[in-house]
Amino acid sequence: MFWQAGMGLILIELFTFFLVVGKIGFFKTFLLWGCSAVLGIWLVQAQGLATAARIQQLFDEGESPASAVFESICLLIAGLLFIFPGFISDIAAFALLVPPLRTSFKSLLGKHFQWTEEKQREESGIIEGDYIRVEEEAPRLRDKKNPDH
Repeated sequence: MFWQAGMGLILIELFTFFLVVGKIGFFKTFLLWGCSAVLGIWLVQAQGLATAARIQQLFDEGESPASAVFESICLLIAGLLFIFPGFISDIAAFALLVPPLRTSFKSLLGKHFQWTEEKQREESGIIEGDYIRVEEEAPRLRDKKNPDH
């Protein structure tokens, strides 16, 4: 299924490329294609460095960097999409570079993949409960032969 999706993306990218070539010409299309890739990689690098600094700051403050890690994964995917030649992949990559769209994407994934503490406890085999420590000495069983034991 992965290969079919990959082939479908390649066919859509080729169709879009030839459509744009027919509208504005080959040289302008190639120039637009190259400029979008260079601009995209530069934006990914700049946002990636800012996200890495924020992750470090969250670690220093003792907070969970989960949100920043998700953003860094989105930036990684955006960088890979910019490497893949084509306009559709560049549009998807630019969408991942817009912070409000990343937040919407995160909330959409959060609704789809809900991971609650209760579900985590069920899967890990942890049983939650309360206990009371009793500080009483248990009665000793005495052997009839050795009463001092």
